[in-house]
Amino acid sequence: QALMFLYFASSFFGNFGANVTTYVMAAETYPTELRGTCHGISAFAGKAGALAATVVFAGKSAKTIFWICGILSLVGVIFTFIFSVDLTQVSLTEHDVQLELFLEGRPELYEGKLNAPQHLSVWEKLTGQHGTYNPTWAAELVLE
Repeated sequence: QALMFLYFASSFFGNFGANVTTYVMAAETYPTELRGTCHGISAFAGKAGALAATVVFAGKSAKTIFWICGILSLVGVIFTFIFSVDLTQVSLTEHDVQLELFLEGRPELYEGKLNAPQHLSVWEKLTGQHGTYNPTWAAELVLE
């Protein structure tokens, strides 16, 4: 029964977590100009992981494989919790503006919604690796 639980848990977390992270989050996270490239890199990373698993799991027992998959699923949950961001109510235009300022060598000028505390990852909050947030920043740009 424990083996059956590991199978279902591995399948659930493998499809629910990895597929959502690879496809849905990639579509919402990357700026428009880079979306196709970054989405391709995300998909490649998933395929490379599948290839690595095939090589690593060769000769392993089913029980060992399920334990490894279960542990790696938990690692994936923790990694996603630490580094993913909540982008609800954030326009894709925000990403584009931030990218343009970055490409111009002026990323510190961006003070939009992506720097708001509710849209920062746990990692950004802990390390302070984010810019300042000014709720009226976009309106001030329009007026200039």
